[in-house]
Amino acid sequence: MIQNLKNSMKRSKYLRLLLVVPMVVLFLYCSVTLVNQSADISRMQKQKQTLTAQLASVQQENARLEEVVGADNKDDYIEQKAREKGYVKRRRDRVLRHFRYGINRTNTRGQQSG
Repeated sequence: MIQNLKNSMKRSKYLRLLLVVPMVVLFLYCSVTLVNQSADISRMQKQKQTLTAQLASVQQENARLEEVVGADNKDDYIEQKAREKGYVKRRRDRVLRHFRYGINRTNTRGQQSG
């Protein structure tokens, strides 16, 4: 009888151990997952703020460019940008345009070449 009682106590210890260990492992797994998810959320919120700022900047630039395209002084803007990139040179107060690709240039005889 005492032997049976000892065996049953050993069995109950093993059963408790078999229940407690998986619960502890599950708790640790959930904790680590929660911490990782929290870090990911924080990183993505920072990324969202950065992208929102970039979007606002690009939208402002887009609005400015749309104004330039719709404006009457489009040629002045194009000339300014060409000067910045080195495609336009001044010689004797005359503007000479140098394009990378020959687009609608007039040759010496007055005929347009492609």
